[in-house]
Amino acid sequence: MVPATRAIAVSRFSALILPMFVLIFFISVPGYILFSFNSRIEKEIEQINVRYSRQKSLQVSGPDFTKSLAEANVELQKRLYVTSIDLNKFSNEFQESIKSMLLGTGVEVISTIILPAKTDGGVEEVTVDIRIEGTYEKIYNALESLSSHSPRLFVRSMSLQSAGAIKPKEPVRMSGNMKISVQRILQ
Repeated sequence: MVPATRAIAVSRFSALILPMFVLIFFISVPGYILFSFNSRIEKEIEQINVRYSRQKSLQVSGPDFTKSLAEANVELQKRLYVTSIDLNKFSNEFQESIKSMLLGTGVEVISTIILPAKTDGGVEEVTVDIRIEGTYEKIYNALESLSSHSPRLFVRSMSLQSAGAIKPKEPVRMSGNMKISVQRILQ
């Protein structure tokens, strides 16, 4: 008789416990799924808020950026030629402008040679090798006029020597070579 009561007790116990386990399972599994889904959605919303705040700050500071960009372009044009013309045409125009600038200061231009252009990081450098003659004062004035040129010119090398006999009461004539380069950026 005892085994029958034990079987009844076990069946009553399992009749009470089994539905509770099923109930706990059906409540906890969807709860866990909803919790993980909710936390993932919260992380995505947080990332969207960060992106939105960055975008909002960029929109607010947009006029400052355009002002800064305009100032940067002005500074760039002081230092580099910003051009879209052909390299050969640009090199010839540069050669002629240097020649006329030097002739304007009284320096004699004996010869000019355009050297091959060098490209580095989107910036092209055009160099002109110039043979000049003139007095020390005229060459000094020519260098001064080159330093005030905008966009900036770079004197890469320069060698001067006295030309002819040195006479005591006359200015010393000098001859030499100069390599002058300019940098340009393409648009």
